[in-house]
Amino acid sequence: RIERQQNFLRATMSQLLSKGTFTNPLRLTNVLSAVTQNIVIDQAWENGDIRALALAMRGVTVKNVKFMTLPIAGYGNDKTNGSYLRVDEAKAQELWTAMKSDNVDAYLTKYPKAALGKAKNVE
Repeated sequence: RIERQQNFLRATMSQLLSKGTFTNPLRLTNVLSAVTQNIVIDQAWENGDIRALALAMRGVTVKNVKFMTLPIAGYGNDKTNGSYLRVDEAKAQELWTAMKSDNVDAYLTKYPKAALGKAKNVE
């Protein structure tokens, strides 16, 4: 399931980048509006924050984005909220440190299964 979701995001990002969305203010505004109406976003984020992130991504290509999974320690089940994943806190801290120091390749060398494989068709 995670792989399908990441491939969907990869395909969506590819479409957005190929249509010049981040360089066209009107198109960017329309996409951000559609996104914020159709997915759950942290309540602390405002449209301006999302727009700033999108603008900061100008020049990004699908080829230089690494899709990865957050390390999990296992699964749990809650009577009220249903099933959930438990984060492997130690590995997650390694990932955050690697991201902050721009050294994700070293993390992926140590944990190669964290990376999503080659692009696949989204069904």
